[in-house]
Amino acid sequence: MRQSFAPVRDVNMGLRAILHGNWDETYPRTSQIIEYGSYYEQLDRYRRHFDQDQFFVTTYQSIKETPQATVRAISEFLGVSKEADVTDALDGKANKGVYSKLRLSWTRLTNPIQFEYFHDGQRLRPRENIGRLGRAFIRFVRGIDRRLLRPIVANKRPSLNPDVEAELVRHYRSDAKALKEEFDLDVEHWSVCA
Repeated sequence: MRQSFAPVRDVNMGLRAILHGNWDETYPRTSQIIEYGSYYEQLDRYRRHFDQDQFFVTTYQSIKETPQATVRAISEFLGVSKEADVTDALDGKANKGVYSKLRLSWTRLTNPIQFEYFHDGQRLRPRENIGRLGRAFIRFVRGIDRRLLRPIVANKRPSLNPDVEAELVRHYRSDAKALKEEFDLDVEHWSVCA
């Protein structure tokens, strides 16, 4: 049976359903939303195949607070001598999220055209050939979103309920501790370390 994407729901209701496993059977891929936040687990998978000295791990906080020092450290790690000035590149938002349920529902209409499931029915991959009609439909949907919906539909980032935030903190606490211990990352500012 082909599984569908996660349903568009209120963020608190959706995260609670994922954390409690309520959608595991109907939407098995939704657990990946939580899994992708387990950074230590992600890095640990790579460590099974590569030596730790092949890793350079930093945090977004480090990039925002000390961009030049972070770029310098990355350059040294890669053995690249030329240093780039990245301060201007960090000023804007490159990847603005879409939070409006209306816009999310509209833009996800393109998903069945753009993606297909692997044989396991859970993982997605981009479709090899979507054809002219498929590309035209995707441009149409994106155009309506960009020209009509985005300017008039509020896109306020939702806030987490304290109980949902507390569940997420509990869920990620051991992962953050492992990141700090095994990768020597400064994650003290993350609320999961409190």
